[in-house]
Amino acid sequence: MYRFLVLALAVSCYPAVSQTGDKTPAPPSLTDAQKKAIEAAHKLSESQLLPIVLRLALVMKEYDRNALSDTPDPEVDRQLEQEAAQTLTQVIVQVVHQRAQAIHEVVKTLSPEQKKLLLEELDKPGSKPGLIELVEKMFAAKTD
Repeated sequence: MYRFLVLALAVSCYPAVSQTGDKTPAPPSLTDAQKKAIEAAHKLSESQLLPIVLRLALVMKEYDRNALSDTPDPEVDRQLEQEAAQTLTQVIVQVVHQRAQAIHEVVKTLSPEQKKLLLEELDKPGSKPGLIELVEKMFAAKTD
């Protein structure tokens, strides 16, 4: 279950970037430091979110246990629902914070020329958010 939650959060927090079809010259490549900043941004989310998501999975398991018992306790359901909602809120807050932190760390490594190119891309009609992914797409970063 927690893998599903991580995947759902990843999809919502790491949006896809549209293909523009431009035939402009290739932008400058990323430096090793820039690639490392992007890689660190991806790893940060996984390591810090896992404990929270695991706690949510345990809460939901207890909810299922209560539901399957001979005499489900509505008060236990209510408490577990509240705990699950609070934990999910914590996951969302953590994702937003980490995403913002990662973006700032990656931006610190960009050259003025790279920033200009990224701003131009973001200003195009239909451009989707996702700065880290846009950096990877535009500058052909392979961080895996």
